[in-house]
Amino acid sequence: MDGFSWQDLVDTLMSFFLEIINMIIDIGVELVDYVMVPIVDALPDMSYNMSFFYDVAALANQWIPLDYAIALVGAYYSFICGVCLIKWILGLIPFID
Repeated sequence: MDGFSWQDLVDTLMSFFLEIINMIIDIGVELVDYVMVPIVDALPDMSYNMSFFYDVAALANQWIPLDYAIALVGAYYSFICGVCLIKWILGLIPFID
């Protein structure tokens, strides 16, 4: 029984299915590109002057380190989502079944 093994058959089938999945993904990406590129090209040029925003951010960064502020806001929202999840699991939120 040199020429046939179940492992070779399984490997061949897995590679076949992976190729089919990759082909479907490639076709989907090409279709999205075909549809979206003309839409994006039709949009007006949005590269306007943002220097005022950068000046305000630099001024705010003198009093509040924005990297820490963004991290604290993310931690706060994560905490709130965690509390809401625990309340939902325990059934303490009445309007969500």
